[in-house]
Amino acid sequence: MARIIDLSQTVEAGGVVFPLLPPTEMTPLPKLGAAALVMKLTLGDHTGTHIDSLAHFDPNGKTIEHLPLEYCYGEAIVLDLSHKRAKEIISIQDLKAAAAKAGVEIRPGDIVLIRTGADRLLGSPEYATYEVGIGVDTVRWLVQEKGVKVFGVDEVSIDADKTRPAHMLVKEFEYYHIENLTNLERIPRSRFTFAGFPLKLAGASGGLMRAVAIVED
Repeated sequence: MARIIDLSQTVEAGGVVFPLLPPTEMTPLPKLGAAALVMKLTLGDHTGTHIDSLAHFDPNGKTIEHLPLEYCYGEAIVLDLSHKRAKEIISIQDLKAAAAKAGVEIRPGDIVLIRTGADRLLGSPEYATYEVGIGVDTVRWLVQEKGVKVFGVDEVSIDADKTRPAHMLVKEFEYYHIENLTNLERIPRSRFTFAGFPLKLAGASGGLMRAVAIVED
């Protein structure tokens, strides 16, 4: 029987967000007609668990409503890099070692989730600035050499450098990544199914998603 593990952050008013994003506001509207409760939402398109579109860092890239949904579902693995600290860079060798320790192989078409442990700081101001970087060479290796479909992290950004070098790679080749995942330590198996579909927001640079791991017991 399949078990579903929620990998998504809760979006809430006043929640901690990346420093450049607007604060999240959730305001009840006056009751109209039969509506018992309707909320007005004000938030950035990179709030909470989300996937970046190509347009986020490529002016000529496609916005989130054009994201092929095949990138949002499939066989996945989780790699534990929680020993790395803020501003450190995750290298190719780091991922190889984590895969070997977990007894998994990174296969073409995989969705690779990288656990940094940053989500232990959720709810505190420190979370918004705690960034373990994914190296530029590491992203190229994952996407171009290993053929990974998408990768994701449990932190606010894949870059520890304010120039965002890993994000900038979308100007060279098409790739997608997920940020602000959580609960990756709860995934008990080496391989599982990942599902996380973004909101279809016209012209948006990112898509909020409800991400889950589907584990067969």
